[in-house]
Amino acid sequence: MSKYINPSIETFINKIKEDTVSANNELKILNLGMNGEELVNKIINTHKYIENLPNLIIKDSNGQRVECDNILITDKGIFILEVKNYGSSGNFTLKIDTSGRWERIYKSKSYVMDSPVAQNSRHIGIIKNILFDNNISIPIYGIIVISNDTVDIINNSNSIVVRASSLIDIINNFKGEVLLNIDERKNIYNLFNGIREEEVKHPFKNYTLYNDYLNDILSLINLNNEYRENVVKLYNEVFPDNK
Repeated sequence: MSKYINPSIETFINKIKEDTVSANNELKILNLGMNGEELVNKIINTHKYIENLPNLIIKDSNGQRVECDNILITDKGIFILEVKNYGSSGNFTLKIDTSGRWERIYKSKSYVMDSPVAQNSRHIGIIKNILFDNNISIPIYGIIVISNDTVDIINNSNSIVVRASSLIDIINNFKGEVLLNIDERKNIYNLFNGIREEEVKHPFKNYTLYNDYLNDILSLINLNNEYRENVVKLYNEVFPDNK
C-alpha cells in the first residue's frame, strides 16, 4: 500500500513549515521596528513645542524620494531621525568606530553592519533640496535613535547616536541660537505636510493572513496524513498478505 503514497508529501510539508518560520521571523523583525517608532513618537508627542512629522514620504524637485522616520522642527533647526531597534534582546554590543563604521559585537566577535548614518545623510540631502527650492535656509541635523535601553552602545564617531529615552534632552541641550519662532515652524511643517506622499503599505501588514494561510494548509496536510495512515492501517488489517 505504501507504494501508492506520494513521496513528495514530506518535502511539501517541510516547505510549508520553512515558509511559516520565515514569515514569523520577518514579522518579528518588522514588528520590532514598528514598536521602536511608536515609542519614539510617544516620547516626542509629549512636547508640544516640537513639530513632529512621523513616517514622512516626500520627493524633491528632481524626483528623489525619501522616507524619514521622523522630521522634528524646533526653534534651533530641523532634526531628522532614523529610528533603529538594534539589540532589543540585549545579547550584543553596538559599536561605532572613529571612521563611522558600525559593528555588532557578539561573543567577542565583530560583524560589520550597514550604517544608518549613511542612509540618514541621503535623507538630509533631499530635505535640504526641498528647503532650498522654497528659499529656506536653516540648519539640519541627523540623529540615530536606538529605541531600547538594553543594547550596549559604544560610539566613538562624531555621529549623534542616542537612546529614545535621551532624545529630548539631546535636542533641548543642543547648542545653537534660536532661529525659528512658532509661526515659522508651523510654516515649514505645513510645507512638508502639503507635499507628503501616501504611506507605502509595508509587507508585514499582510503577513498575519499569509501565516494563517500557511497554517491552514499545514493543518489540512496533517489531517490528510492522519486519514492516510488510517486507510493504510485498515488496508493491512483487511489484506494482511498484501503488505
